[in-house]
Amino acid sequence: MTNLLLLSSKVIAVAIAAMHGLAPSVEALSDDLMDTYYAPQEERRSFDMVMKPYPIPVQTTTYVDFVFNLPEDVPDFFHVVYGEVLVNQPDHLHHFVITGCKSKVDPSEEGVPMQFSVDDTGALDYDCTIGLGAWALGANMFGNVDIETGVLMGRGLGIESIRLNVHYTDGVYADASTKTPTLATDGIRVHYTPDTRPYSSILKDVIDVGFGPSKLVIPPEESRFYISKTCKVNKNCQDTPQGKLNVVVTSLGLDQELPDDMEVSCASFQLLCNTGGEFGSLIQQLCPASCGLCEESNGDNVNPLNPESYRITGVNYHAHLLGSEMYTTLLPEGTETNLDANTATNMAKDLKSKDFWDFDNQDTFAFDFDIVTDDAPMRGTEIKTGDKIQVTCVYDSTYRTESTVFALSTYEEMCIIALVVTVETPASLMASNNDTALALEGIDLMTQFELMQFSCDDSDETSDIYTGTLAQDEDARNIWKDHPIEDAEGCTFPVMDRIFQSNSPTYQVRNCPTSEGGAEGGAIGTEGGVIPESETKGDPAEKASAAPLDFAGGGMVMALFSAATATILAW
Repeated sequence: MTNLLLLSSKVIAVAIAAMHGLAPSVEALSDDLMDTYYAPQEERRSFDMVMKPYPIPVQTTTYVDFVFNLPEDVPDFFHVVYGEVLVNQPDHLHHFVITGCKSKVDPSEEGVPMQFSVDDTGALDYDCTIGLGAWALGANMFGNVDIETGVLMGRGLGIESIRLNVHYTDGVYADASTKTPTLATDGIRVHYTPDTRPYSSILKDVIDVGFGPSKLVIPPEESRFYISKTCKVNKNCQDTPQGKLNVVVTSLGLDQELPDDMEVSCASFQLLCNTGGEFGSLIQQLCPASCGLCEESNGDNVNPLNPESYRITGVNYHAHLLGSEMYTTLLPEGTETNLDANTATNMAKDLKSKDFWDFDNQDTFAFDFDIVTDDAPMRGTEIKTGDKIQVTCVYDSTYRTESTVFALSTYEEMCIIALVVTVETPASLMASNNDTALALEGIDLMTQFELMQFSCDDSDETSDIYTGTLAQDEDARNIWKDHPIEDAEGCTFPVMDRIFQSNSPTYQVRNCPTSEGGAEGGAIGTEGGVIPESETKGDPAEKASAAPLDFAGGGMVMALFSAATATILAW
């Protein structure tokens, strides 16, 4: 079995050569290299998405969108095997984020800039919410780890076009004397096969801090400041709790589509489960148990929408220039309650943590073959409901003289840790009229993929994001026991998971200590109490630095409403 990530050094070498102007990365990869991405008998195809000449604004940070219709000759479903970056402006290109859109654009609009907007007039923003992949220097764009796995794409998933969200940094004139702009023609080449692969992969963010409340900052002159979170593994195949359901329905305007006499509850929504279309799909995702989709697996009768365990096969880390270490630790159920410290430590499992993490190598790191089956070992680690996953980003701000906020600029920070969840490709696509395919008939594929992956339980404050500092000799893999959230010294930051949001801050803070001497800016809360960010006093300049996407004061509704958009920008 080929490990695609072992080839990353070759691909990085090609990219680096292109980025130094030695050879533009626009020529097709060699057949020998492509042999490593395709199974022997698979049909090989590709298509390019390259922006038309775009003048990079002369400013520190630019986010801009480009949309491309899917080529007419691609099948309704296909598996992406590899994404090749076509770099034209290496000194300025920071990232691509690739999302699927439900509508086509006029051909004249393909490859031209469509300025990102976060208000409800930007119809394109809410049309392009299907996460597909991302690239930063050294990254594996679609996170593939094996040749039997791919990222499913196509019109059958409701994807008519693809949006590239592009981050450029430090824009300058090509000729300052004449103010001639620097023109970018960056893009990607998508390598795919129309042959259905047995497994499909999904990227699941376990912590997603693309920007944060003004209280969430990295102090200066700290060599090992950390931001951490505990994901309590939960299943997606369950009805959305009532409080969150109310927020989702109001935020997305679904209440305007409901009959006047219908209350907002999954019990009432049961009548709408088979409505079909986007509305019916959303009802099924919000209320799958009430829609009858979450029957427990029993022996040979396996319900793929409600699995007993989940297979994770890799991890991807993202931060900016201060990021120095990255950690992911699996805590099987019972680890924390084991009275024997040595046994508890041995139960904990490291998942490709990086004691040294490099901004220039943001690859996806494949897990080992730790799953034992009757046929052969499988790549990945099995996780179950009740397990916990501790994720941590560590920063070195030794040479910074001011606090660093979490926001969009390369010179600000982020903490995004995503796991690759690998699932069996839905039976309906595997050219077999089996019982599973028939049982899932009428459930669209996006709903199936949503329910087949895990979520992180966000029902109490133990799931909050929190921060602290590490001594030089401390192992960050042990934050779960050496620095639990109960001992957090600063504020904690609630998150929301599922339904357009993936473990991102909700712009509320809680458990903030009283500032020494009563200085302004310290959010003061009671034990367990939640203080909306709008009710705390922060530095206006600090808030302004997060523009254009500082939702401080918007609370949970704004965070949810903007979450699909925010995730796109979280690279």
